[in-house]
Amino acid sequence: MIKPTLSMCAAVAALVWAAPAAANRTLEEPGSIRAIPRMVPKAKISDGLKAARLTDDCESQINSRDLVGLRCRLAVYNNLNRDEAITDPLAVERQRDAAQNAIKTAQSIATYSPVKKKKGHGENKYLAHKAACQVALDVHDRLNKLPAGTPASVAAAADKALRGDGGLFQAACECARDTVVLAQPLDLSESEKGALQSALTSRGCFLDKSKIATKRGGPSSSFEGEASAIAAQNTADAMFKDYAKARDVGLKRCRQKWVGPARVKDKKKAESCVCTEIKRWRFPKERGRPDTTVKLDVAPKLTVDVVVAANGKVKSCGPLGGEAAP
Repeated sequence: MIKPTLSMCAAVAALVWAAPAAANRTLEEPGSIRAIPRMVPKAKISDGLKAARLTDDCESQINSRDLVGLRCRLAVYNNLNRDEAITDPLAVERQRDAAQNAIKTAQSIATYSPVKKKKGHGENKYLAHKAACQVALDVHDRLNKLPAGTPASVAAAADKALRGDGGLFQAACECARDTVVLAQPLDLSESEKGALQSALTSRGCFLDKSKIATKRGGPSSSFEGEASAIAAQNTADAMFKDYAKARDVGLKRCRQKWVGPARVKDKKKAESCVCTEIKRWRFPKERGRPDTTVKLDVAPKLTVDVVVAANGKVKSCGPLGGEAAP
């Protein structure tokens, strides 16, 4: 029996995307994903659903054209991608193409708004989008951590696929960020919210790594006394602000509820909302670093003071400041 791999799905990748009948009214899905129920053996489909813990939800839904069916096919698609060994540059290209297909699918899901929404539309939309982005995140992780002894040509191809504007790293991070946004209106548990945010922070999404990099030597190593402490805090300040940008979507609910076009509606409640979210964060830690106060942007003309300890925990949060604060 021929072992099904990503190339089996790639055989139908040339199929065109279905053109939506009306803007955002029809889910767009690449042929390589849509063809899974008829191109992939049932045993492989079962393996993919089992790996994603979707057997009960998906066995009867794998052919469905709705969000539930798409989520099921994406789970199988991701499992097929994981099965392929990355041993040559062509394998890197296939992995990259699979991630790009999933990202396009996620973009379609994010804007999908049928005329008649079924019960649970918001949750199904979030879950399908999460499944699409997981394909891209998993491909990113595999290309970013190739095993020791990988040929230089493969490593170079992987680096090219990941880096730069429009590269897979940026695209996967943006996809995961949009999943967080779709999850905002839902009543998710704290562990679910934490897992979503971890997809961003664990990969360093949206961080300016040039500001975080620490190098031996250089001008800062010759600073002494108070000048040295100031230099360290300036570096921490930039690092914390970049970290906050990656988690800013968590503050969206606070802005929507308590921040008006020109000023805060209720300063006490806005500060409570913002600080409750920020106190869940764990900023980058550094042994021996003094407690650092950073002024984080919450909204246009609105900031909040946050004190971060050496272990990355928030020691205090507040008050709100800026022109928008009464």
